[in-house]
Amino acid sequence: MRLQSCLACAALMAWPALAVGQCPTATDLQTGVRLSTDTPHFSALYSMLPNGHLQVQRLNEGGATIMTTSTPHPLTKISSTTNAPSFVTTSTDDIDHLDEVLQWSSSVENMVGGTRIPSGTVNVTFLDHSDVTIADCTHDTWRVEVTNAPRLLPQTTSVNHYAPTLGLIIAIQIMDDTGRMASALTFDRIEAVQ
Repeated sequence: MRLQSCLACAALMAWPALAVGQCPTATDLQTGVRLSTDTPHFSALYSMLPNGHLQVQRLNEGGATIMTTSTPHPLTKISSTTNAPSFVTTSTDDIDHLDEVLQWSSSVENMVGGTRIPSGTVNVTFLDHSDVTIADCTHDTWRVEVTNAPRLLPQTTSVNHYAPTLGLIIAIQIMDDTGRMASALTFDRIEAVQ
């Protein structure tokens, strides 16, 4: 029993300290914001890189990183992934004003050995504003439809809830071929990391 207690303490000490009592904002991305679910377990730590890209670290139940990605903007295609090919969007113009311009699109390129290979398009459409509540925190979000159209793979569509004051997507609904929701990811906790 004592060994289990020591292991649990060690696992907790490996996680960064969490800010208590307030809802995270985009400023907290400097040190990190963690979004997590209980069942099934999902945890991700979001932080801002020096180049302005958002880094996402997928964490296992013990808090260890199992995958890292980064993107120039949460609504764009992932730009790099550890141990996998990198995908880049060719533009991020106007995406911060999606609620005004209503649509944004970009070609997507696959980075293979330093060579850019055209691989499809990503289209983002502003649908409306929607409140999303995680624990005690309610965020105004842009509900947006994201359509990825790879050249050699089937098209995928999701409806994402992007919180501009937080700079993160905080809920996702994956749509099937008929436009109905096939699965969803909603979070149980949102925490600023100190």
